[in-house]
Amino acid sequence: HTKVRAGRGFALREIRAAGLNPAFARTIGVAVDPRRRNKSVESLQVNVQRLKEYRARLILFPKGKKVLKGEANEEERKLATQLRGPLMPVP
Repeated sequence: HTKVRAGRGFALREIRAAGLNPAFARTIGVAVDPRRRNKSVESLQVNVQRLKEYRARLILFPKGKKVLKGEANEEERKLATQLRGPLMPVP
């Protein structure tokens, strides 16, 4: 079973290692599977890297008038474009 496939979601350990809160991860479009266990350190590191890369590419728009920490400012929002299709395919 060496084929890498898209699964049901990221393990809690992977999400926390990437510096995210599981509840916040769900709000930004990351699937969370609390039942999942990591069987190897390599897969854990690969998934943590994917989460960090996704978070770096993500542009969060503010809900209200006040811009909170981690949200895009006015210039970043003007440069933002909507991406379509698979954003980060499984390698």
